Amino acid sequence: MNNLNDLIEKIKNIMETVCNVNIKDNNENYFDSGVDSYSFMEFLSVLEGEFNIVFDNDEFANDDFFTIKGLAEIIKEKKNV
Repeated sequence: MNNLNDLIEKIKNIMETVCNVNIKDNNENYFDSGVDSYSFMEFLSVLEGEFNIVFDNDEFANDDFFTIKGLAEIIKEKKNV
């Protein structure tokens, strides 16, 4: 999956399913969209399994980590390494 937009849509679909929310803005913080911390942790676990990656503490500290677009960019970078 090389296209960033395809990756954004896949992440968005996973979040909407796992967290039971409707994401309208890919640049909005998840928690402003109604995601709670429990479902967010479940969402991250699904992403790590889906993309065969592990998020690290530096990524958690990055503000971009908390938007669909920012997370897609982080995942794309991890997969290209």
